Amino acid sequence: MHENHDEDEDQQRHTQEQVHRALANLRSFSSKNKVRQAVLGFLVQHFMNVSEVRELERVFQELDTSGDGTLGKDEILAGYQKFYG
Repeated sequence: MHENHDEDEDQQRHTQEQVHRALANLRSFSSKNKVRQAVLGFLVQHFMNVSEVRELERVFQELDTSGDGTLGKDEILAGYQKFYG
């Protein structure tokens, strides 16, 4: 009986460690994503003219079929198929 209790505690500890690692990875990804967004925003603002930005916004809106403001894998693949067959 004591052995099962130790195994349960070990499993619980292992699960908690996995959750902490996953959360740390998510925080890291989120920070990297914010930097990526800032860089893209800078590039758009400084290296594209108004008509290019409008065209980019139009294409993005067309690709963003879910309307959530991000492009998922399926939306990108569907857009590629649509524009490049």
